[in-house]
Amino acid sequence: MLTVEARHAGFLNALENSNLSPNGSFDKPISQSDIVKAVSPYISNLNGGKDPSQSLRSDDDILNFALLLEYLEAEFYNTNVPKLLK
Repeated sequence: MLTVEARHAGFLNALENSNLSPNGSFDKPISQSDIVKAVSPYISNLNGGKDPSQSLRSDDDILNFALLLEYLEAEFYNTNVPKLLK
């Protein structure tokens, strides 16, 4: 998943004419709470899914958190990339 996410980030940065990797060779990790804060404005409905701000206590919780981010990202690309490439 990591390499795919790196390519996605690089693609978005290229669209903005910015550095492909603004932090150099190694990204700086961010906390779960910072991620939730950043994506919450874009989530209108969890469709019965778990609150992403709850602590990640098991591998299932971590996987579900990652999947939530993947679905959110997929929706972003499906909605916005066609607009950007017109």
